[in-house]
Amino acid sequence: MTAPSRVFLVPSGYNFRAVLAFCRALRLARLPIAIVACTRDDPIFRTRYARNVVYLRPGHKLDVVQFAAATALARSHTGAARCVLAPASEYLVRWALQHRTALESAGCDLPLPDAATYFRVTEKASLTSFCRGFGLPVPAEIPEASPATLPCVAKPRWNVAPDGRSLYPWLLRTPADLARFAAEARPQDFFFQEWVEGRSFYLLFHLPAHGAATRYSQENLAQQPGGKSMVLARAADLHRTPEAGRWEAMLRATGFHGLVMLELRQRGSEFVLIEANPRLWGPLQLCVDGCPRLLANYLAEHTGTAPAPLAARPPRDLPHYLWLGGVIPGASLAWHVRPPGSGFLTLLRHCRSDVYLRPDSWRQFLHERRAARQPASARTGAIVPPPQLPAIA
Repeated sequence: MTAPSRVFLVPSGYNFRAVLAFCRALRLARLPIAIVACTRDDPIFRTRYARNVVYLRPGHKLDVVQFAAATALARSHTGAARCVLAPASEYLVRWALQHRTALESAGCDLPLPDAATYFRVTEKASLTSFCRGFGLPVPAEIPEASPATLPCVAKPRWNVAPDGRSLYPWLLRTPADLARFAAEARPQDFFFQEWVEGRSFYLLFHLPAHGAATRYSQENLAQQPGGKSMVLARAADLHRTPEAGRWEAMLRATGFHGLVMLELRQRGSEFVLIEANPRLWGPLQLCVDGCPRLLANYLAEHTGTAPAPLAARPPRDLPHYLWLGGVIPGASLAWHVRPPGSGFLTLLRHCRSDVYLRPDSWRQFLHERRAARQPASARTGAIVPPPQLPAIA
């Protein structure tokens, strides 16, 4: 196989479901896989892609010197002239944008626009304002949360607070939720929006710097409580509608290029913005299974290769995505589409779509199932949260 001019350097350790799906996309595209693992506890070592680790980070702190060494090893192993850093998580991307010049000097490029454009899309307050000005539906804002405004949502003005803390939305349904928010969060870091009911969709894009976009979409069926990760989803047709063109035009107007997921809620005939993730998203495996061309085009753009011909897939029902490991013992899933009968039996019917229950990652599936049976206080092997990262102005 002729070495590509550039090879993706894939940082593991966080957002692992997306990292694993990205490695599978590289394999389908017949491209080299060069992984930077994060300590010996990295779940990559419970998959077939352990053989593709080129560098082992000793800790969770991101370090330019370590990534420069990883870049040199990846280039040596693959024969590529340069590396491209896979945008695996928000934490990683923010750090990489801070150190872009040093990383590029070390031979590792970022498949991202400038920092101002990236933050225009990733920060919830700035994107909401941009979409409102573009004439697209966004939730109505509320001056402040109170018992009279429940249910509502507290959204962070920025993903990383000025003191370095990562911030996440709060779903405020009850007075107890509101009291906990007041006790544990700083209201000045948040803005408040109405609660939007409706079907939940992800609208997915590869927006190249030049040329036509590739689109795909999924409908989210079940989610972890508190607005956390999606557990069950299925392919949708939203990307084939004129509605998708409106949202693509908005993204183009921001100046963004790269991979991006828009979360939308269908309310009547309109699709309302919830948030955007301009990087690898958690249920990326559904895109690999249902629309492999999207990631193939993205990989080709940044490696300087032509997209590999994709093997014909046997006919099958509508592709699904499942993450059984995301079912938290004792916590009820949030169902966006009420399943017929038992929710757990609905999950089991889609076991073949589980992101980990596959030949290249079955050990990670078993690891998660064993961990789920243990008391929370006894669980080990969990990935440590990233350290605080300074905000970027």
